[in-house]
Amino acid sequence: MRSIQPLGALPSPAFDTGADPHGAPRLSPAGRKLVVEATRLGLVIDTAHLTGEAPAFDEILDASSTPPIASHHSCRSLSGSPHALSDEAIRALAEVGGVIGIHSGSAHLTGLERQATIVDLVAHIRHIAELVGVEHVAIGTDCIDIERIPMDLPPSTFMEGVGEPEFAGRLEDALAEEGFGEADRAGILHENVRRLWRTALGSARGDGSKTDPAQH
Repeated sequence: MRSIQPLGALPSPAFDTGADPHGAPRLSPAGRKLVVEATRLGLVIDTAHLTGEAPAFDEILDASSTPPIASHHSCRSLSGSPHALSDEAIRALAEVGGVIGIHSGSAHLTGLERQATIVDLVAHIRHIAELVGVEHVAIGTDCIDIERIPMDLPPSTFMEGVGEPEFAGRLEDALAEEGFGEADRAGILHENVRRLWRTALGSARGDGSKTDPAQH
C-alpha cells in the first residue's frame, strides 16, 4: 500500500461526522493517528473525495508529513460545481507541496452545461498554474471505459476523446498552443506526480531512517 484516499461520505472509524454541527466529516482521533503514521511510512494521502469545506480536508493537510494529492479534481471557479475545489482549497494544497490532477468528467469541467472538451481541461490547468504555479497541476482523468464497465452512464459523462489512444498527444499539442513550454508540459503530464511520489517514497522507511528516492 502506497496511498490512502479518505472517503468522507462513508462511515469510517477515521471520521467523526457528529463533531461538526453541519455533519461534515472531521478526522476522529483514530483518523489523525492514521494520517500521521501513514505519512511517516511514506504513504501519500489522496484528498480527491474531500472538498475544502470539509473540516477533515484541513486536518489532513495539517497531519500529513508527505505532500498530498487530489488525484482527480477540478476548479470550482470554472465549473461552479460544489464538489470541485475552491481557490482557497487549491492554495492550501499547494502550500504543503500538493498536486491536483484535473478530472475528465464533464460535470467537473463544465458543470453539466455541456460535454466538456480538451479546451475546458486546459482551462482548468491554466487556472491552477496561474493561481499557485504549474508545478501543482497534473492530469487525473478518473476515466473508465463505460462500454466495458457498464455503470449506466451516458457517453457525455466524460470529456470528448479522453478514452482515445491519441488523447495524450492532442493534450500536449493543446498545452503547447496555450503557451506552456516543454518543461511545463512534462510537469503537467507526468513529472509533477512523479516528483510528489518520489518525495513521499524518500521520506521514510518505517524504521526512522531515510531512503534514497532514486532507488524507486
